[in-house]
Amino acid sequence: MIIEMKKIKTNLVEFDNLTMEETVNWIVANFSSSKFKYIVTPNIDHLERLINSEIDISSNYTNSDLCLCDSRVLKIMLHLKKYHLNSVLPGSDLTAELFNNGHLANQKVLVFGGNDEVFETLTNKHPELDLNHINPSMGFIKKEDETTLLIRQISEMRPNVLFLAVGSPQQEIFASLLKHHLDYGVALCIGASILFVTGQETRAPMIFQKLHIEWLFRMIVAPRLLKRYWNNFLSLNQLYRKI
Repeated sequence: MIIEMKKIKTNLVEFDNLTMEETVNWIVANFSSSKFKYIVTPNIDHLERLINSEIDISSNYTNSDLCLCDSRVLKIMLHLKKYHLNSVLPGSDLTAELFNNGHLANQKVLVFGGNDEVFETLTNKHPELDLNHINPSMGFIKKEDETTLLIRQISEMRPNVLFLAVGSPQQEIFASLLKHHLDYGVALCIGASILFVTGQETRAPMIFQKLHIEWLFRMIVAPRLLKRYWNNFLSLNQLYRKI
C-alpha cells in the first residue's frame, strides 16, 4: 500500500500530517522492508531540548522516516503559525493501537528498554505475540562498546518492529545510529508508552485530553514531572518564536 506523505515544514522539524489509520498502514507496510526506518513523535519537551541542548540533536529528527506531532499544545501553536495539522498522534496512542488491535500478529517484536517486570506484564497481556526484550544499562548511549554490542544483537535478531522505550533523546539518537547498520524493520521512539499498554501508568481522562491539559493530569499523578513541565512552560514563548 502506498501512503501519500503530507508534510508540514516548520523551522524546527518537518511533521508528517497523517491520520492514525494512515500511520498504522505505513508501519505495517514497512514491517518487512529492505530498508530500516524509524518514527519520532516530538512534543513540547522534545522541542525544548532540541533548541536548548548543548549538543546538536536535530539530525535525529531530520533522519527519521516519520515525524508525528505528539502534543495538543504544540498543535495549537502550529495552528497559530498557520500550519494546519490534521491529527495529534501521541506515541502512547500509536503504541496502544499496534498492540491492542492485531497489527503485530506474526511479527517479531523487540521492546528495547523497560525492566523485566514491565516486560513480563506485557507478555502476560499479549501471549499471542512474538515478544523479545533487551534492557540496556543506564546511559548506554554514552558507552561505545555497549552501543556497538546492542546494535549487533538487534541486527542478528532482525525484529520487524522495534519499540525504543529508553527516553528522549537517547532513543532518537540510537534510532539514528541503527539506521546506519540495519536493513530491516521499523522502530518507534515511544518513551514510557509501554507502561500505558501494561496498565502501570494511566492515560489522562478524555476530558483532560480534549481540554489540552493532559500534562496537568500527569503532573498530578506523577509529581516527579513537575520540574520538566515547568521548564517546558517557560520555554513556550521561545519555542513559538523558533517554529
